[in-house]
Amino acid sequence: MAGRKGSFANIVRELLQARCRASVSELVTAIVSANPEQVAGRKVRPMVQAVMRDLLRSGEAARISEGEYRWAARKEPVQLRQKMWSILRARRVVSIEDLMELTGASRNYARAWTTMLEGHEVVRRLEDGRVQLVTDPVVMPSDVTKAEKLKAIRVRNALAAVRERMEQVTVAVKELEEAVS
Repeated sequence: MAGRKGSFANIVRELLQARCRASVSELVTAIVSANPEQVAGRKVRPMVQAVMRDLLRSGEAARISEGEYRWAARKEPVQLRQKMWSILRARRVVSIEDLMELTGASRNYARAWTTMLEGHEVVRRLEDGRVQLVTDPVVMPSDVTKAEKLKAIRVRNALAAVRERMEQVTVAVKELEEAVS
């Protein structure tokens, strides 16, 4: 997760990456010696500590001991749908319970996901409630129904805003007509 080029957070990030592991004191010393004019009159230690706290939260850094950190090369978490897709492709036939147990998905989420795949004709339901992979497009189909719902919500909100503006204009026109007559 790279920030603005040349930002204080990126300076700390790059130093930690270059050193692989460093203490807050080492980072402060390196920043002050490399950029004395940029940090003149600023308290650098609390700034480094704040950046390290953010890097820990994002998973880019890991704490070795109090005040000492290592670069952790953050990995993006695998989405639940992608986990279910991998299991379906490997097994070819799965039940909702399998998906729930192996991925931690809720029953409703797993059922909705398989229904979406059924709509794309990627799977078919078997008599015992399991789903079977019929075609393997390699890339998981996207859930267009969710996108359609969001688009419909945006259209409704835009229409409501237009109606509200029209009512305001109507009121303003009536007030002007009354003022003129």
